[in-house]
Amino acid sequence: DKPVRSSLQLKTIIFGLYNPDRLKKILEERIKEGFYENINVPDKLIYKIVKFSIQNKSSDARFSIESLFRAAQRAEENSRHTITQLDVEKSFIIVEEDFEKESITTLSTNQFLVLYSCDSNKEVSIEEAYKKYTSYVKQFKMEKIKRIGKTRIRKLINYLNNQNLIKKSTIAHEIGLRDIRLEVIIKKEILLKEFNQRLQKTLT
Repeated sequence: DKPVRSSLQLKTIIFGLYNPDRLKKILEERIKEGFYENINVPDKLIYKIVKFSIQNKSSDARFSIESLFRAAQRAEENSRHTITQLDVEKSFIIVEEDFEKESITTLSTNQFLVLYSCDSNKEVSIEEAYKKYTSYVKQFKMEKIKRIGKTRIRKLINYLNNQNLIKKSTIAHEIGLRDIRLEVIIKKEILLKEFNQRLQKTLT
């Protein structure tokens, strides 16, 4: 509450993105502390993890560390002391799926249904997403879900966009109107599995 916040004199701290050198140093420190001395991680593969994280994951150090771990785990399972490029590339796929699953399992049911409603083979409008959302809500027990209106769904879409779960794009028409289009970033099979699991829980 306000009195407590005033007493603590809270300050907002904004953490900047890691640069390549800092991210590389983090991985090297993890290798030194966590790997056996005879494990070989070529510098070019450390750079590969760093580059991928910066270009695709907003310099996420957690993604870099987890990718390194998964690559080493794969090498160990194959009785190798050297991490290969294939190990790293496979680790990207595994970690991306793990992160995607984690990002949607923490969503509330309404948040998830809005996300699921934006999923399509093409970009959808907010109106199209809302129609799909109302149809999905009907499949769940209504006493467990309070259906939201169009104003609220726009706020949830902005939240999902900020969480990098959907991508918003604006199309300008000749008459001056603007149309917002939505595209889900999460893989379809992961969304479908989560939808079915949540649906089953509400029906049992």
